[in-house]
Amino acid sequence: TRTYSATATDAGSGLASLEQSTDGGAWTPYAGPTVASDSSLEVDFRATDFAGNVSASVPLAVGAVTTAAVSPAAPNGLAGWYTVAPVVMLSAGAAAPGQVTQYSFDGSTWATYTGAIRIPAGHSTLSYRTIGSGVTEPTQTLSFSVDLDAPTVTPAFNSSTRTWSATASDGTSGVAGIVV
Repeated sequence: TRTYSATATDAGSGLASLEQSTDGGAWTPYAGPTVASDSSLEVDFRATDFAGNVSASVPLAVGAVTTAAVSPAAPNGLAGWYTVAPVVMLSAGAAAPGQVTQYSFDGSTWATYTGAIRIPAGHSTLSYRTIGSGVTEPTQTLSFSVDLDAPTVTPAFNSSTRTWSATASDGTSGVAGIVV
């Protein structure tokens, strides 16, 4: 669950109130752990003691949740393989200033997401995250197995024995079988 919370203490007259302001809005009483939306936001907290002293505002940045939409949504081939290159679209909710969504294949350098990501042939893991407002979202991953090419079949005929044979190869997902 995406929740944020705050605590305050006062060693003098005691704590009278704890307030929050979301994205620069009005100060409201803080009522305890709060569920955050999928969008990024900044929550400021301040406390007041019984003597009337008000603390400095303390900001808390809550990062966005990045979601991924894959098309086709599920592997369209056998045994979990895609035979059509899947495309991934990332979304990080309402963008905050300075927020950047990034992706990486198999642990490579992070790239800035600018549009649809086409998944290459073979086995790969797509990692993605959104960073900004001093918060880096925990990395999420999707794994893919993509084979865009049909196997190669090589038939042979031995004229002296009058027999034929066939071999097949596939460099990505392998050969499941040869049908006569």
